[in-house]
Amino acid sequence: MQVFCGKIPRDLYEDELIPLFEKCGKIWDLRLMMDPMTGLNRGYAFVTFTEREAAQEAVRQVWTHQRETKQSISQTNKKKRMKRAGLTRRKKYDKNKVSIK
Repeated sequence: MQVFCGKIPRDLYEDELIPLFEKCGKIWDLRLMMDPMTGLNRGYAFVTFTEREAAQEAVRQVWTHQRETKQSISQTNKKKRMKRAGLTRRKKYDKNKVSIK
């Protein structure tokens, strides 16, 4: 069973990806798509597992990892972005204080 894996860091190669996916089960083939101009990967790969259960476990692991990292990154980055923009607190709009000239 073949699994698509996206959002792979560009500086990650087969020597690091294979051990990660082997934790889920036996791998038949791993194809990391490469950019011939830069020599870096294109950010996605196809992993073929020998058993369906291993492929399903890999999908679960990748999905859980992406979900956890996305939540933690979004929480920390939100505060940093607001601080850089000078928006430490949101001010409420008060209709009574607005004057139109």
